[in-house]
Amino acid sequence: MRVQVQFFAGGGWTSYDFQVDNLNLFEDVPVNEPPVIESFLVNPASGTVPFTVTGSVVASDPDGVIQNYVFDMGDGAVYTGPSSFSHTYWIQGNCTLRVTVVDDEGATATETENIIASGSNTHTIQITDPTGGTFVTNLNQVTLQGLRQNGAGDVFYINIRTGQSGFVAVTENQFTISNLTLDDGNNIIHVQSANGAGNFVVDQIAVEYTPSSYNGPMISNIIVTQTNLEQYERTDINFDVVTIADNPSFPFDETMPENLNTGSGLSVDMVFTNGAITITQPAFLDLDYSRNGNHLVPSGEFRWAVRMSFAQTGTWTSEIIAFDVGGQNSFTG
Repeated sequence: MRVQVQFFAGGGWTSYDFQVDNLNLFEDVPVNEPPVIESFLVNPASGTVPFTVTGSVVASDPDGVIQNYVFDMGDGAVYTGPSSFSHTYWIQGNCTLRVTVVDDEGATATETENIIASGSNTHTIQITDPTGGTFVTNLNQVTLQGLRQNGAGDVFYINIRTGQSGFVAVTENQFTISNLTLDDGNNIIHVQSANGAGNFVVDQIAVEYTPSSYNGPMISNIIVTQTNLEQYERTDINFDVVTIADNPSFPFDETMPENLNTGSGLSVDMVFTNGAITITQPAFLDLDYSRNGNHLVPSGEFRWAVRMSFAQTGTWTSEIIAFDVGGQNSFTG
């Protein structure tokens, strides 16, 4: 291959001819310069879990623009986008916080900061909202929020009164149980967490639900086994009572001593009268049983019951009276 090269020197052009076998032509491509991190500020760099760290980075690119910021918090969390961040550390330990700045050609620059998260590795769970041992509401649903540390998996919950249960996820050691349905009265709600070693921790709260229209126990579904009786013949009266009492099997007493931790009770009586004589018969919680071999097995659900036989003949009328902390109601039959 013949190549002619011309160049200007002195007073005119000069030409040279070359005979070559191969000719390679190269383009002078500029080399991309990586971005430069000018400052990386983190505050605070240590604390007791849980604590929140904020930070920001200032960077520039000598021959282009900054395309992205990546913050690796060292505990599994990664943030991308803006040049600042806010992050809460929940687990005790030392973490390497790393920022990576990326320019428009993909070149990077990195800075690190050591974060010291002190505290305990104890497995705990706590309902943080509502606070306190007992929460009173006139709404039939409640939302609970809580904090779980050093556990594994989801948090289990159950409303002991209604039986409603389920699992909720834990995000950054926080969990929320939304719109948990309440029954009238005292709802004991348990939350439970497990850790990798198979150990369990539990917290609970009592949610007292009193409907705004509630003015005492509600009596319904009355069943009388017999209405025409011989003298001394027994009759059974069964019925349901809806109450807000904490402990329906314990009598209601406005002057209950504070050192007796029984919760609010429920009293149910049935008053019989024939005009001349009045008899008050206490009601009791009754549960049917069925026989299984030599054993009696509970069946069905608890109902209130009164058993009565009359020594005096004649016509008797009756009234069921039930009262709890919300008031008193009655049913006459």
